[in-house]
Amino acid sequence: MRNFKDPQVYALYLLELRDRSVGEISEKMKRKGFEEKEITQVISFLKEKNFLDDERFAKRFAVEKQKIYHWGQYRIKAELKKKHISDEMVADAFAEKSDESEFSAAHESAKSWRRKNPKCPKEKIYSRLGGFLSRRGFSYDIVKQVLEDNI
Repeated sequence: MRNFKDPQVYALYLLELRDRSVGEISEKMKRKGFEEKEITQVISFLKEKNFLDDERFAKRFAVEKQKIYHWGQYRIKAELKKKHISDEMVADAFAEKSDESEFSAAHESAKSWRRKNPKCPKEKIYSRLGGFLSRRGFSYDIVKQVLEDNI
């Protein structure tokens, strides 16, 4: 493990690994033992250089998790809250999303689940697939629609 003494170097290292929110960077720097004043200065610098932008982060996160990982809105919103994104920015991240893209992500998740569970008895598919989709963060209406299409 590297020994980071410079807070700016540590923050840039974290951003090199993946895009992060202001809250995530702040929290990690606090855990590393940096002072509040140093953290504030580094975050100001990163925002000024456009390395940190919570709005951009929230939108990218939502798109990535829905398209690549096939998560539902509820799970994405919960994960964004864990990353210290404000309710307003979370709402903005979903302003451009349609129910169709949510339904498409749920269908992809269901297809993936069916491929991984080909021997699941027909009478248990409804409860198991429904539970899986619910844990992925899809609404009841979407889960119900997908189940009707898959059974």
